[in-house]
Amino acid sequence: MRTAEFHSEWVTIEDTRVFLQCRDGFPSERTKFIAELAVKALKNRTRDARLVHIFYDDKAYVHCLYFVSDNPGDKIWANEVVNLINGIYNSGNEIGEMLIVKPGNKFSDHYNHMAYLSKQFFEKC
Repeated sequence: MRTAEFHSEWVTIEDTRVFLQCRDGFPSERTKFIAELAVKALKNRTRDARLVHIFYDDKAYVHCLYFVSDNPGDKIWANEVVNLINGIYNSGNEIGEMLIVKPGNKFSDHYNHMAYLSKQFFEKC
C-alpha cells in the first residue's frame, strides 16, 4: 500500500479512501473537491466501483482519475463521472480510467471491498 509523502495524501470521503497525488506540490482543495464529486457521483451509479487514486500533473494541468471495480459492467462509469466533472469546470482537463479486477471473497468476515480494490489497483501500478 502506498504511504503519503510531501506530494501525496490519503483522504476519506464517506467510506471511500482515495490517494491524492501531485507531480509537484501538495494536493489542493480543488483536487479534494474533484475527489468528493467523483466518489458521490460514482456511488449514485454503481455499488461496486470505487475511485482509488487521483494524480494531478501541474505542468499539463490534468487530473487523472483512476477507478477500480470487480464488475465488468462498470467500465462505462469512468467516462460518465469525468464528463460530469468536465461539465462543472468546463476545462476538459480530467481523464478517467476504470480498471476491472477479479472479484474478491465477499463472503469472508474480514472482506472490505474498498481495501480489496485499492490493494488490487496499487499492485498493478
